[in-house]
Amino acid sequence: MSWEQNIIIKSSAELALMREAGRVNALALAAVKDAQVITMDGCKLACATLNVRQAGGAVARDFTVLDVYRRNKALKPQGISELTDGGLALARALADEVVQKADELIAGGADHPQNNGGCYA
Repeated sequence: MSWEQNIIIKSSAELALMREAGRVNALALAAVKDAQVITMDGCKLACATLNVRQAGGAVARDFTVLDVYRRNKALKPQGISELTDGGLALARALADEVVQKADELIAGGADHPQNNGGCYA
């Protein structure tokens, strides 16, 4: 049996990009660890919510686009590739709900057990 090795040698520029990606990832993990986080998911897979929980963050409130649409059925987006007036209004409705929750979290104060002085959205 032969084993094939696929060794790819990275350039200095590629290595620098990989280091920067690792640094950004570490900052993101530190931001959500032990913090209350608001997540917004575009589908049932809830990747944002799952990733925050896996990183050790507490999801204070998770929003899904579909749930916001169900609460605002009068807003009719015309598709997913372009935001029409209905899509923009739906995005505004979601933003308003997120802002309301963020304001509630901030009002909880810096001494809230999981607040760390603010909220990350």
